[in-house]
Amino acid sequence: MFRNFLTIAKRNLLKQKVYSLINIIGLAVGITSTILIIFYLQFEFSFDKFHKDAANKYRLSFASSREGKIEYESPIFVPPVGPDLKSEYPEVEQYTRFSTPRTYHYYVDNKYFKISGNIYADSTFFDLFSFNVIAGNKKSVLSEPYSIVLTKRIAQRIFGNKNPIGEALKLGNNFVYKIAGVVDDPPANSEIQFNALLSFSSLYKNPKNYMDWNGGNQYYTYIKLKNGISQKSFESKFPDFMWRHINQELSKVNIVYKASLQPLTDIHLKYNESNEAGMTNIYIFSVIALLIILIASVNFINLSIARSSKRIKEIGIRKILGAGRKNLFFQFITEYLIISFAVLLVVILLLELFYPSFNVIAGQNISLINPYSLVNILQVLGIIFLVGILAGGYPASYLSSLEAIKSIKGEKIERSNKVNLKNILLVSQFVISILLIISTIFIAKQLSFINNKDLGFDKDNIVVLPLLNDESKNNIPTLRNSLSSLNGVENVSGSSDIPHNNFTSNGYFPEGFSTPVMIHVLDCDQDFLKTYRIQIKDGRNFVAGRASDSSTYLINEALAEKLNWKDPVGKTIRRGGIHTVIGVVKNFNYSSLHEGIEPLIITEKPYRNLFDFVSIKIGSGNIAGTLAAIKTNWEKINPNTAFDYSFLESDIEQLYNAENNFKNIFFTFTSIAIILALFGLFSLASLSTEQRKKEIVIRKVLGDTSTGIIFKLMKEYIAYIFVANIIAWPLAYYFVQKWLNNFVYRIEINWLMFLLAGVATMIIALFTVIWQATRAASANPAESLRYE
Repeated sequence: MFRNFLTIAKRNLLKQKVYSLINIIGLAVGITSTILIIFYLQFEFSFDKFHKDAANKYRLSFASSREGKIEYESPIFVPPVGPDLKSEYPEVEQYTRFSTPRTYHYYVDNKYFKISGNIYADSTFFDLFSFNVIAGNKKSVLSEPYSIVLTKRIAQRIFGNKNPIGEALKLGNNFVYKIAGVVDDPPANSEIQFNALLSFSSLYKNPKNYMDWNGGNQYYTYIKLKNGISQKSFESKFPDFMWRHINQELSKVNIVYKASLQPLTDIHLKYNESNEAGMTNIYIFSVIALLIILIASVNFINLSIARSSKRIKEIGIRKILGAGRKNLFFQFITEYLIISFAVLLVVILLLELFYPSFNVIAGQNISLINPYSLVNILQVLGIIFLVGILAGGYPASYLSSLEAIKSIKGEKIERSNKVNLKNILLVSQFVISILLIISTIFIAKQLSFINNKDLGFDKDNIVVLPLLNDESKNNIPTLRNSLSSLNGVENVSGSSDIPHNNFTSNGYFPEGFSTPVMIHVLDCDQDFLKTYRIQIKDGRNFVAGRASDSSTYLINEALAEKLNWKDPVGKTIRRGGIHTVIGVVKNFNYSSLHEGIEPLIITEKPYRNLFDFVSIKIGSGNIAGTLAAIKTNWEKINPNTAFDYSFLESDIEQLYNAENNFKNIFFTFTSIAIILALFGLFSLASLSTEQRKKEIVIRKVLGDTSTGIIFKLMKEYIAYIFVANIIAWPLAYYFVQKWLNNFVYRIEINWLMFLLAGVATMIIALFTVIWQATRAASANPAESLRYE
């Protein structure tokens, strides 16, 4: 019997090749897209789970509050937290610390190497983190001052196949680091990324580093709790710990730090500052995966129901000849299982073709997820056959339930066009299409808004040179004079920071305040505002050569507003002396647009009287030639320091890598979903029109015009789209609003966009229906009436 089912199934599938192909390809594309999204979600949820005993490991975070109001929260804090927790609480099994990443220039045999991602790490780093040390003793590689561990990629880049252990890297003019180990590159699904690990004990060798509780907020602290110790129970000990070490002193100025624990495996999606919308994006992609598989299934069901009219009489004859409902049901299920098997083959082909390129779209190394692991193979098979059974179950049940006599007479044909489920599924497709179109419009507009927003300064054609040693820092005056005379160079300025990824902050006592206020600070020369085209609202800029200006301040509008200063010029701010405010600059964004513009002080006196960056505003013509001239002058003035540069615009773009990756994935899969929905609509309209071909011709013979016939066919689709808009708009508003809430600077939700999405859906749908109806209405009546 099963062989008979296979023969009949094969015959019916080949008889309607086009619609069988549409079913197979549509379902395969939908399932492939869903599987790729699932692989992406697996990757996102896999972060840092490879570390041994990851469930017992936490990162510390610290929230600063004044008078009960939280001012900011960050995992970056002072160095002594870890050691003091370990010594005072037996619940802490181990701790480790590492610094924020830095970019250094090293010399090996007088050859220069630029390495980004340098972090100073404790000797316990490899006790907490399961990175694979492939050379050196992981227990001791970071124990000695001025020792360094390189990643495998960096070691091969510098030394090739030579064993690097014991080799020396010269950092600047003063420090030599001995290579003590080599570690595998951190996997892509780790929040902790580095290219070189420098021993943390090296920091204590420099007396200029703040390594106590009174400063030096540059370090992350991780701890491992002993088995059985819960996060909540240990966090209850933090208030007393923080009070003894820092809060008792700070309470005198109404500042309190609150410590908390962040589970290691939650950091990527819940606490990552560069991925603030992490969990929101996970929800969105989960919904998209569900919508895609729903659309593919709806197409399958709708086409199966629509094709059933051609098999009504076949079913009636089979029932008269003795076929029971059970036999017919299994016959149709066999057809759907054959389709599922064909879908499986197409899915495998599509995965082979598109899985590698999906890494590029996602901006992540998703290839860490093995699509051919046993779990994923079972997952793929399960999705395909579950969708096949569920999507084919209703048509099989419906077709096998038809009454024999009515089927022979064709009575069921008329009723089959009014199946409520088919209409519900059609409306569902319209809802999904409208929802995705609206979301796509707003996400595209928000990302365009970010890329084109006026930041309050000119970011175009600004070349940034990092000053990584005292030689280049001391030579700024000479470099400025030399570069200023070059053709193509408009302005040159030195500064402590670059306006793209926030500035450092300190405590200050503004006039009228008895307690310190945490305020961001930028040190720069008198040409900084001119170089960046930052406007002065009140007062004046620093004046070159005026000695008294070295102790004066500029402030931004945000600080004046926070201090409630109506006339800030002439006010004073105390920190290491009394400083007079000589001007107010207009607000400009010196951090990502995820954050608002915070209060800022601008000084002309940097730490140690040395700046860390040079900014060069160049013209838009002959950029390559200007860069070459800048490099030549740099090498003359700083012969012992390698030339390195970046464009500020590129640095700013990197702040939104997470958003751009999200955009790429979202646009790719929403496009697939919308195309699948329209593809299904096209096929359904085609079959529906074909089923009503006789009706259309009879109406035409009786005097109805083609326009009248087309309008009658359009009416039901207009009603479906109207209902779909009513359902889709509130859902779209909810999802768009939730995603936009991740941005401080965001577009407004314009209801006109909802209307445009609804109109666009209607135009596309009606165009499809009109095209099919026009073909039917213009057909030769004799041929149509002779049909069957």
